[in-house]
Amino acid sequence: MIYETEAGGFVISSHQAWMPGVYADRRAANYAFRFLDETLGALMENAIQENRLITFEDLQDAKRKQQEPVE
Repeated sequence: MIYETEAGGFVISSHQAWMPGVYADRRAANYAFRFLDETLGALMENAIQENRLITFEDLQDAKRKQQEPVE
């Protein structure tokens, strides 16, 4: 489920548990369901350090990195 916070970001839950991160918009929150908690946690830590919310573009970048071949 996707919930809008009073501060304006979006948070998500799955199977009665909160998933990591606060998302900039509903589109990003919806896309986040496709990621492992470990990936979302790393994106959350980066967003916290930069004092911002996780964006759809952050998630796209993470997906591209996951699909890159390992040398």
